[in-house]
Amino acid sequence: MKVSIVSVVYNNVKGISGCIDSVHLQRDIEVEHVIIDGFSTDGTQELVENRRRENDIFISEPDRGIYDALNKGFESSTGEIIGILHSDDRFHDDQVLHKISQSFMQGSHSVIYGNAILGNFQDENRFICRRVFKSGAYRGNLGWGWMPPHPALFFRRDVWGKIGAFDTNLRIASDYDWMVRLFSDNTVSKIYLDEIFTHMALGGISTGGAKSEMQKLFEDFVVIRRNNLPLVTTLLGKKLRKLFQFRMKGN
Repeated sequence: MKVSIVSVVYNNVKGISGCIDSVHLQRDIEVEHVIIDGFSTDGTQELVENRRRENDIFISEPDRGIYDALNKGFESSTGEIIGILHSDDRFHDDQVLHKISQSFMQGSHSVIYGNAILGNFQDENRFICRRVFKSGAYRGNLGWGWMPPHPALFFRRDVWGKIGAFDTNLRIASDYDWMVRLFSDNTVSKIYLDEIFTHMALGGISTGGAKSEMQKLFEDFVVIRRNNLPLVTTLLGKKLRKLFQFRMKGN
């Protein structure tokens, strides 16, 4: 069973190097690394060209943002299973994708999702945990702000065709919109594995200060209304769940 991991990068030569290491270290599994670069000028293109394996896919060209790039990556991938690993993120260990593939082969489910830890990389061998993102199993609670970490979610190829592409009109919350559409579809079977799959670096387009926070709030409002979720409990639930992640770190 081939797994395609899609990574998006732009002018992040240090980050993508560690990301490539994390994918290449995965054991006992056929992995295709799909790297979509927004036409970087900092040496990222040259590094990826030098380090990519024969079966990896690399596209470097201007794009219309991260969601346009992710759409390109999913469309270009050839694996039976698809997942995301952002350029600053890493897999928890070298057996993550093997465990994922084994679970898919042993069941008929179409989606597997788990946990992530969020923090900062001091270097490639030292990760400081700041929060634990443990969603728990989905129980129809999207209207209470429930959402799993998208870099800890993997799905069969046909799910992409069924749920559709990321909405590129949203600059920050398109992944949230896609997740809401996915978990609102009861015809897509999903299972939760209570394991850490991914180390996620804090930062990114949704944590870029007051302007980004206002844009995120506006786009969350659009997604909530579009998908007929209750506004107040969904927004409040999202905030409270983030606070709970700090509490879990100390357990």
